[in-house]
Amino acid sequence: MKKLSFFIIALVSFGCQGLADILPSSKKETAIDNTPVVVADYRSELNVSYGSDELQKFDMYLPNLSSGTQASTTIIMIHGGGWKEGDKGYITSLAENLKAQKKNIAIFNINHRLTFMSGVKLNEELADISSVINFINANKTKYNLSGDIILFGHSSGGHLALTYAYKNTANTNIKAVIGLAAPTDLTQADLQKSIVDKNGTNLTELLVGVPYSQNPNAYEQSSPYFIASKKAPPTLLLYGDSDQIVNYNQGEKLYEKLKNLKVKTTFKKYSQGTHDLNNMNDIFEQTTTFMNANAVD
Repeated sequence: MKKLSFFIIALVSFGCQGLADILPSSKKETAIDNTPVVVADYRSELNVSYGSDELQKFDMYLPNLSSGTQASTTIIMIHGGGWKEGDKGYITSLAENLKAQKKNIAIFNINHRLTFMSGVKLNEELADISSVINFINANKTKYNLSGDIILFGHSSGGHLALTYAYKNTANTNIKAVIGLAAPTDLTQADLQKSIVDKNGTNLTELLVGVPYSQNPNAYEQSSPYFIASKKAPPTLLLYGDSDQIVNYNQGEKLYEKLKNLKVKTTFKKYSQGTHDLNNMNDIFEQTTTFMNANAVD
C-alpha cells in the first residue's frame, strides 16, 4: 500500500480538530472534582518497547495538565502498508497536530510486527494491539490514563483497528473505531488483486496464510464485514470514490450491515478521493459530527 502523503495534509487541515473533539477533554473541561482541566503541553516518550521484537514499539504523547486531574482517553493510531510494510512515521504528522489541539488525549502511535516476517499473520498483528492495550491498562495510574480507547487506522491499519474492535467487543473500554480507506471484506476478488506489493505478491494471502480457494472461511473470519455484530463500537468509515486499491464498496457494505445491526455508524464517500484520501474538504465536518455523537464520558 502507498504511504500517507497528501492525505496527512488534508486530514491535518480539515480533520484533526474534529478527531480530537471525540475525546473527552478540551483546553477547559471539568473534572470530577470540578477543577477545570487545562492541558499545558505534551511530553513525549519515543520508541517505547512493548514486546521483544524490534518492531514492537510505539511513540507515546502524554498531556501535561496545568490544572485538573482528569485521566486521559487514549487513541491508538495504526499505520497502513498492506500489513507487510509501513511505519508509525507515516502518521506522525497527524499525532503532532492532535497534540497541538491541547486536548486531554494520550496518543499511542504504534508499530507492529509485519507479514514479511516469518510466522507473522493476522493473529500476530492483532496480538500486538492487545499488547499495547495491556501496557495501557498496566500503566493507567503511572500515566494518568482512564483506560478508554479509540482505535484509529488507515488502510491496512484501518482493517486491523476494525477487526480488533469487532473481535473484542467484551472490552467495553474500546469506545469507538475509525477506519480510513480500510479493507473490510477480504473475500472480494477485486480487493485481492489490488492489494499487492511491487512484486505482485497477494498481500491478503500473505496476511491470512493460505490462498482464498483453499480456505474461504479463513478470509471471512479475517474480515470486519463478516465478524461485525450488534455489540460493535461506534464506527466511522471514510473512503474515496477514486481509490484504486480499496474500493469504497468495502466501506459501504460494512456500513449497511452495521446499520442493520443498529450500531452507531457513519460512512462518507468522497468524490475524486484516492487511497490517500486527498481533497477531503469534508473530513472536518464528518469527524466532528461523529465525535460529538459518540463522545466518551
